[in-house]
Amino acid sequence: MARIRPSVLSVIALVLVAPLLSAPPAQAAGTTYISFEDRPLRCSFDDTQPLRGHYAAAKFRGPTATGGGAVLDTCGGFGVAPRTGSRFLAFNTGGQLANGGVPRGPERISLTTRQKRVTIWVSQTGTSVGDATFRLVARRRGTVVARATRTTDTAAWVRLTVRVRRGIDAVTLSAPGEPDGCGSRTT
Repeated sequence: MARIRPSVLSVIALVLVAPLLSAPPAQAAGTTYISFEDRPLRCSFDDTQPLRGHYAAAKFRGPTATGGGAVLDTCGGFGVAPRTGSRFLAFNTGGQLANGGVPRGPERISLTTRQKRVTIWVSQTGTSVGDATFRLVARRRGTVVARATRTTDTAAWVRLTVRVRRGIDAVTLSAPGEPDGCGSRTT
């Protein structure tokens, strides 16, 4: 059996109307970055669809067939600037997507190549600042192999990183009030 050599995935640009995810600095060798800058300029949820199979390295999936995070531009007025560029993966349980779905999590990211480390930067919007807990749950072949949790009370970006020497093939990101992928809800 061929040995799978894990690499590194860094998703950088995510916004939830509490949380956001943003882009990377310079790309390190052997690292895959997803910054969402290649997605179309959209300012509102009702003008876009949930992010799905656009990237070869990672397949995004929300909690329903029509829901999940959608890529928006800063013109959407979230009150938090992306870490780089102008686009981010956004969530808002009060919003509605063009297909009728709701832009909410948790967001599952299936990785086409096993990764040793996954990093996601998250934030909450400036208009909904209060304590927010974000969770990133890593899995290999369906089994939870690592977790990262960060709580913030500001709109500043925080980093969630999971590391597993033998690799990760999927992660689930959850935000306040969403299931965390392990049967409980974040606070």
